[in-house]
Amino acid sequence: MFKTHCLVDREEIQIWPVAKATEDVLTRCQEHNNETLTVFCEDHTELCCIKCVTENHR
Repeated sequence: MFKTHCLVDREEIQIWPVAKATEDVLTRCQEHNNETLTVFCEDHTELCCIKCVTENHR
């Protein structure tokens, strides 16, 4: 069934085959759609965009 299935190891994460739409969903803020998740809030243990940090994670 998976004869043409390509195996990629964890060390090669930068070349994992991920669809652009999936990547956008994982890296975009749900509250601020045009912002990218770039900051980690240690108090709330979650990824945030710059706008979320200034509004909710001071």
